[in-house]
Amino acid sequence: MIAQDWTEAPRGTRGVFGGGNDHRRVSVREMRPEDAGGLRRMFARCSQETIYLRFHMAWPTVPEWAIGLLVGAGDVDRDGQAIVAVAGTEIVGHAMYVKDRSDDREAEVAVIVEDGRRSSGVGRLLLSEIAGEARRTGVEVLTCTALGDNYRLLEVARRVFPNVRLSFSGGSCYIRLPLGRHGGDLPTVDDTLVMREV
Repeated sequence: MIAQDWTEAPRGTRGVFGGGNDHRRVSVREMRPEDAGGLRRMFARCSQETIYLRFHMAWPTVPEWAIGLLVGAGDVDRDGQAIVAVAGTEIVGHAMYVKDRSDDREAEVAVIVEDGRRSSGVGRLLLSEIAGEARRTGVEVLTCTALGDNYRLLEVARRVFPNVRLSFSGGSCYIRLPLGRHGGDLPTVDDTLVMREV
């Protein structure tokens, strides 16, 4: 189960995310059906480049059918899960995984963070949390196909998963993130940034 809130804690423990300013605090929780409006607002705050890097499509706005897929990642016919990063009442990031139908030990993962929160650790937080959720359901490897010039995603993948495997072909980057099979520790975000509240 995803932690519902992130709160301040002493340095060196899994604690604060986003510092002491209330406007920078971020909570992570499971996606809910009623979050579709929040996703629409988040996408309205994203640049065309951010939307293109996430969907590989040059949409002026994210279509309703795509928002439905993001909200319904955990539907019975799509064996997966979605989480959101929330600041105040607004969604500022989304991550999801969907298991491969031919091999449920692998799952495709995707993460997006609105422009105003990029380079603040939200992407690392979301990737780390969704990886933990995927592993708890038996996933051993997360996969992702990204545009080869999506440098932010490649940096986040390398920071969260030092053993990431990258291969490039035709302008795309194929990413494999091994999660480990035997209960080893998953990589996590910097201990000074995040704490799971219990």
